[in-house]
Amino acid sequence: PSTGEADDGLHDALVAWLTDFTERRPLVLIVDDADVADEGSARFIAALAREAWGRRLLVIATSRDMSPANMPAGAFSSTLRLAPLRGDAVAELVHSLFGDAPHLRRFAASLHEKTGGSPACCMELVTDLVERRIVRYAGGAWLRCW
Repeated sequence: PSTGEADDGLHDALVAWLTDFTERRPLVLIVDDADVADEGSARFIAALAREAWGRRLLVIATSRDMSPANMPAGAFSSTLRLAPLRGDAVAELVHSLFGDAPHLRRFAASLHEKTGGSPACCMELVTDLVERRIVRYAGGAWLRCW
């Protein structure tokens, strides 16, 4: 069999096994960044999502694209679009991470501007700043090191 046929056989077997599992126990499958899944994985996720109807199975897939090109149309029964964080929500996020560090409002405003309020981008940028020690914790306080 070709690679595609072998993949389809494996996908069918996995879908059958997982749906059989849901006869005994509920199952929630969460797939993060489905928009970067390879074609075979996207077909498998879509097939499993289609089989969820009427079963104790919930398939959740996150994506930065509203309709990822790699995901077959109609794979999911509903779509929820999350709006970007507003400036005050980014400020709350920054406060939860850095406490009462100085200049947090200005930092939060800059973070909101640079990320467009994307929670993932906010966290990626903060993580990068901490890992590169541009922002670091010293002497009981968070410090900007530039």
